[in-house]
Amino acid sequence: MNDYVTSQKSEKEQRLKYLNKRISILDGWLMLLTEDEAFVVKRHLIDGIDWPRVTQEFERLWGREFARAERTLRSYQQNAMNKIIRFIADHTEMLQ
Repeated sequence: MNDYVTSQKSEKEQRLKYLNKRISILDGWLMLLTEDEAFVVKRHLIDGIDWPRVTQEFERLWGREFARAERTLRSYQQNAMNKIIRFIADHTEMLQ
């Protein structure tokens, strides 16, 4: 019984270590982005919020004067992904 508990604890610790590493990687990628790009990536790709809601949240957060069309927010997301892809291509050995 004790071996089973120890094994379960070890598996959970390994899983937690793995997830923490992945979170650190994601946080690093988000730091490469502008505030607008990071907002769009977090809300649309990570949180899974649909575009109309992301657009509304963007306007609510930055005000009507700085509101952006969905097309512009999609462009922010594409730019963000291109930055992340370039970073990965340049730093693959670091991510292993």
